[in-house]
Amino acid sequence: MNDQPAQIDPENLDPAALNELVHNLEPAALNDLVKGLDTESINKLVRAADPETAKTLLRKVDPGTFDLSSIDPEAIDADVFDPEVVAIVVGSTPEPKLAEAMNGPLREVIVGEVFRRMPERLNESTAAAADAVINWEIPKTGGEADRYTVRVENGQCVVEPGHDPTPRVSLEMDAVTFLRLVTGNLNPVTAFMAGQITIQGDLMFAASVTTLFHIPSGAPPTASTPA
Repeated sequence: MNDQPAQIDPENLDPAALNELVHNLEPAALNDLVKGLDTESINKLVRAADPETAKTLLRKVDPGTFDLSSIDPEAIDADVFDPEVVAIVVGSTPEPKLAEAMNGPLREVIVGEVFRRMPERLNESTAAAADAVINWEIPKTGGEADRYTVRVENGQCVVEPGHDPTPRVSLEMDAVTFLRLVTGNLNPVTAFMAGQITIQGDLMFAASVTTLFHIPSGAPPTASTPA
């Protein structure tokens, strides 16, 4: 594109122009446009874009360009909280930045939204025959752990705060492991083998818990993986 700007200006953003640039430019050219923008400006770009444009932008720019830890929780509209966009951000964010985000006020928004949306993310085909109570525990540094009970029965899912005394399985993991797991950026079996997830109860069932839900695919394509 001969008339492309030298840099994207988040303050004078034309959504249609952003859409055209993001979808038409090669990754190297798009990276050149966002190079030098501060974190707040990058965040504005992603928030201003529609979900499909945001996903394309995040997949094309260099990993770490979008800083999850810098998001203002009050700026998040839960009604347009797009799981696929979040999954891509998590997959391209360095581990220290994920830890920073999950040790701050953004943690409450993310954890709350994940559990609030579990019933609508239920995979009816795999959950139809399931009958299980799952306790989740996510410890918090310097505070009380997040504890939720997820009941899956007759193809329905109910989420409640706290723990059930007789679950089929209990899962405990730190906040970063939880975030990566529910965004499709971590294999649950691999995480368990690595000691990242503590499981009590039905181990075989625990390995299939994530299949009960529609988990987004956060990992961007690699050089050896067709896009």
